[in-house]
Amino acid sequence: MSNGVDKKRGDPIKVMLSRYPRLIIIKAAFELFSEHEKISTLSLERIIRKEFERDTYQKRA
Repeated sequence: MSNGVDKKRGDPIKVMLSRYPRLIIIKAAFELFSEHEKISTLSLERIIRKEFERDTYQKRA
């Protein structure tokens, strides 16, 4: 039974911890859980970038 972690690449959460603060990663992971998506480095990166774009846009407005 798969636990959603690609064995070749390691734990995506641990990989992302070297790039982003823990709180941002946790928030992105819960967003993926709510969308019923598998957690991967690419999906976490997509959610985090989407959040940063939204925050940047709101600050400019």
